Amino acid sequence: MPGDARPAAPCHVGERPAIVLLGDSLTQYGFGPEGWASRLAHRYQRRADVLNRGYSGYTSRWLLAAPSAAAVPHAKVLLTVIWLGANDAAPKSARSHVPLDEFSENLAALVAKARDRSDDVVVVSCPPVDDRAYFDKAFSKKHPDASFRDVDRTRASAKRYAFIAKLAAQQGGAAFCDVFEAFDARPDGGRALLSDGLHLNEKGEALVFETLLRTVDDHCPRLRLSPCAETMSPANAGSFSQLRHHLPWHNVLDDRDYARQLCDPDHAAALPRDDYSAAPTPRTGAADLRRSGSGDGSFSEYGSSGDFGRDYNDSRDFSRDFSRDYSMRTSRSSRGSKSDMRRSASASSLPQITP
Repeated sequence: MPGDARPAAPCHVGERPAIVLLGDSLTQYGFGPEGWASRLAHRYQRRADVLNRGYSGYTSRWLLAAPSAAAVPHAKVLLTVIWLGANDAAPKSARSHVPLDEFSENLAALVAKARDRSDDVVVVSCPPVDDRAYFDKAFSKKHPDASFRDVDRTRASAKRYAFIAKLAAQQGGAAFCDVFEAFDARPDGGRALLSDGLHLNEKGEALVFETLLRTVDDHCPRLRLSPCAETMSPANAGSFSQLRHHLPWHNVLDDRDYARQLCDPDHAAALPRDDYSAAPTPRTGAADLRRSGSGDGSFSEYGSSGDFGRDYNDSRDFSRDFSRDYSMRTSRSSRGSKSDMRRSASASSLPQITP
């Protein structure tokens, strides 16, 4: 594991970082109950605020012209995810059409802006379009007199814009998440992952989430996270990440000195931590992805993976060892430090609160 592999000390609200998601409707709708953005927010609860900056119908041209589009109040941005192209890829006759060369320039500018503020940047390619389903379920309802050849979203066009997104990521020093390829590799070309030929259904949201996690795992090691082996929770004392969690875990709070632990950042940072310099690297992606068990290759809340069994067991072994060792050490530390904390609190200006 690169750098300090110890579990991170808790942080206070001024230090809580952000993860920014910038895009069109595929991002905006990602905050639905089973959306990929909602799953990401669930994963990083208490460690980072996931901010959805998706704008339905928008293109790279419009987002580049809007300075406030990706504005956030946070002092620290860990990751910016840029997902555009689905609307830019419309034909020349559509108002949302953005030529390929301009789309490339716009993405490059957006990546550069994001890199000025964000530790890491991921560019995502648009998914394939199911032309016939999109025409039947969406386009023809808005244009009842139109024929199939008038459709304003096509698979061929989406593929070209997905390729440009890959080039823009490479040239801008950003990671690339190839959603187009992940969908296209399915036996049906990803058609069963779309609700109307263009937007995602629940299975599509799950695959986007899994594909993005794999990209983050490969390119953003600080964002790796292993959930608790017993509960699969990503945010309790049994979970592991180098990201600092907001406020101490409840099981390390001292009944007599919790006021100082909760109000004094320096004291909270000094809470016992274990040295895991020899611990295995926390896994994301397949490490904490669970099979739905349906037998049809569908995705559960955490997605699925071909090497699920091995990776999931690795994650459980690591998390179980971490959880057991952490509980034993914090228990010893709590017994040994209560008297020290009471003595230090008596000489402190902070009020002493007795249960």
